[in-house]
Amino acid sequence: MSSDLTLITNEQNGNLLNRFQVLFKDTEFFDVLVGYFFTSIERLNKILADPDSPDVPHLEKEIDQLVYKLYDLTPEEIAIVEGKGK
Repeated sequence: MSSDLTLITNEQNGNLLNRFQVLFKDTEFFDVLVGYFFTSIERLNKILADPDSPDVPHLEKEIDQLVYKLYDLTPEEIAIVEGKGK
């Protein structure tokens, strides 16, 4: 049985295994990654609990910022992701 570990990464032809090998050279990186996921899930649960809450746009923005920081995106890359760049 084979597993497809393909994942969208910052590198062409990157996959999940390669990405983890880069991120987990030190346990500090693993701790940071776990923190990002935990924080994102916590905010997602708040959104799902009350999707009409006025806090939802703020929570979505926090999640976006966590993802941008996780992938070390530049301001130019963030602008592209948000549809504001070239």
